[in-house]
Amino acid sequence: MKPDFPLLLVLVPRLAFRAARSGATFVHLHRAVAGLFLLAGLLALVIPLPLVIRPSHAPPAAFAMGGPSRTEPYPQEHAVPATPTPLVLGDIPSVRAVHAPVASQHEPQQPQPEPTHQPPPDLTPTEEEETSAASPTPVVLRYVFPVRGEPISYGPYHHDYPAADIFCPIGSDYLATTSGVVEFVNRVDQWNPATDVPADRGGIMMSFVGDDGVRYYGSHLSSIVEGIEPGVRVEAGQLLGHTGNSGNARSTPPHLHYGISRPTTPDDWVVRRGEVPPYEYLKAWERGEAVTPRLPSVVPPPPPTPVPPHPNALADAARRSVPRDAGRTGDANLQPRFLSPAGGNGRRDYQSYGNPC
Repeated sequence: MKPDFPLLLVLVPRLAFRAARSGATFVHLHRAVAGLFLLAGLLALVIPLPLVIRPSHAPPAAFAMGGPSRTEPYPQEHAVPATPTPLVLGDIPSVRAVHAPVASQHEPQQPQPEPTHQPPPDLTPTEEEETSAASPTPVVLRYVFPVRGEPISYGPYHHDYPAADIFCPIGSDYLATTSGVVEFVNRVDQWNPATDVPADRGGIMMSFVGDDGVRYYGSHLSSIVEGIEPGVRVEAGQLLGHTGNSGNARSTPPHLHYGISRPTTPDDWVVRRGEVPPYEYLKAWERGEAVTPRLPSVVPPPPPTPVPPHPNALADAARRSVPRDAGRTGDANLQPRFLSPAGGNGRRDYQSYGNPC
């Protein structure tokens, strides 16, 4: 802010002229002018009057007093900045309103990139995926020896069908050979020596079908663990029961009758009691080897053998092929004939042509 000296130069002469007309002396005039200058200086320093003080950015005096119009531009310090300053709204620092600069109409437009066509993904499985899906990773099963106790003995031979008698003390643990599902359970010893029903000879017995597709059967038990029922899943080495001498083993040393067979039906005791000799597998499981039993291939029964025809069948066929009126003479209805087929014995055969066979 600064005092407007051109305005004071206009006012002071006017005041001096008025003082001269009023008859004041030179001394009085000099004092009046000095007082006016002093008053103007004080006013410029103390009281910011509109006539004395103006802002620095106002137009010059020539323009204010009706002089020539200003043609030069305003100072650069008052020019509008080219890049707008972000306007912060409120106290939230993350919210900002920014005035984007308006693009000129004469500015060249940037070429927009053309959208590229992306081909659809190929969902056809590769050869490796097909191979992995067709051949899943085989599951390795665990096998354990079916009896836990001491002493234990068994041999490679059984009487009239493949099985194994594992001799052991009564109460030895009977274990699941591998993992599988229980198929058959009989907790009551129903064998009667007077009737000797073959299906009851095992006494207390049970069987389960392993995950390898093989049925494992144990009989002559003294008890079966609670919870072992048909349909229950068991794991390799799980306790199933305890050995004993039930059934027709009452008069023999206590042992476990152990049978391996293909799955059939729970009441098929003939196959269930044993179909595969278990000796070699018992030896392998006792050594800790995981060996799966091999089941016998079921061979279909052979077709019936054709029966050769009877030697007289050819003669009977030839006799039926003779016309009815062939060989008739007079009133005779019976004509003796002697048929001798090839390779056969000749015999007399009296045939009534009126009643053919």
